[in-house]
Amino acid sequence: MLEDYSQQRFQATPQTVLTATQTQDLLNFLFSRRAEKMHEQPLAKRPLLGAFVVLVVLFLLWLVL
Repeated sequence: MLEDYSQQRFQATPQTVLTATQTQDLLNFLFSRRAEKMHEQPLAKRPLLGAFVVLVVLFLLWLVL
């Protein structure tokens, strides 16, 4: 995936030294892909995050009441 992206975007082979701007572009691509994957997964598929959210909500309710 990353190799294909860099070849299409920069015409770079795996041995090509990238500039700082190109490296930043690749990092932005990786983070955007990860954000898309996280957004696609429902909360139920991430039980630890779901449990943490429930605990935070309960704690906030306890503070308010």
